Amino acid sequence: MSSALVYRDYTVESIVEEDNLLDYEKSMIGRYFADNNLDVFKEVPLHEGKTDTVALIAKTKENASGVFVQATDSVTVWAEGRILDELNPSLRQFLKMDSDDVVTWYLPDMIKGISLTLPELKVGEEATILFSSGMGYGYRGSRNYDGTYVVPAYSTLLFKVKIVDTKENPKKDK
Repeated sequence: MSSALVYRDYTVESIVEEDNLLDYEKSMIGRYFADNNLDVFKEVPLHEGKTDTVALIAKTKENASGVFVQATDSVTVWAEGRILDELNPSLRQFLKMDSDDVVTWYLPDMIKGISLTLPELKVGEEATILFSSGMGYGYRGSRNYDGTYVVPAYSTLLFKVKIVDTKENPKKDK
């Protein structure tokens, strides 16, 4: 039995007693915000007009004069990604960058939790973003080329991001 299967088993079947994964994820995200004294800057819904699946953004550094990120941009960021997990409070890290490293993400190709939240930020800002599995990798999770899980299925995700630059793409999604 793989460790990823064990992780998924205890995350989905043993912890979720409410019979509702989304309610469980929302309560876990709320506790993280409270425990870390973070203020919600913005709630971003997965579907317009609905409040069932949302991502929460807490700005940790603001930049009033920065340029807003657009939903079709390529965004250069420093990022750190972790799995929010009550059984392992150290937060399992799946994306780690050195302090001077950056990566460019084409927002339309990113998972919904990232593609919907980064347009709420400006160049020069830093934020903590949390979202449920429905805005992340969902029931599939994310695997390496060898088939091992990087992010197990149904993982609640936490990203810390610094927006370094944004560039408009010549071919915008219409």
